[in-house]
Amino acid sequence: MAFPPSHPLFDRLFLGTDGFVWIRNTRSLEDAGPNHWSVFDTAGVWISDVVTPGDLSIQEFGSDYVLGIWRDEYDLEYLRIYGIVKGAH
Repeated sequence: MAFPPSHPLFDRLFLGTDGFVWIRNTRSLEDAGPNHWSVFDTAGVWISDVVTPGDLSIQEFGSDYVLGIWRDEYDLEYLRIYGIVKGAH
């Protein structure tokens, strides 16, 4: 199968509970790795880039957390929440 010469810049868009916009950078079709998100404030100013596990189905972004569903090898769903550490390098 031939791949197209170009692809979209992003493939998911979320509005966080704090009004921030989360944009997921497009992954290649073969990539099962982590997701890379760019976060913008309510004025459209870039705040940060955040990486989330690739196997986490995001349900909600909050001001200090990421909430998602993770499935195990038996396809059982687990709710996971990850804290966001601000100002860390």
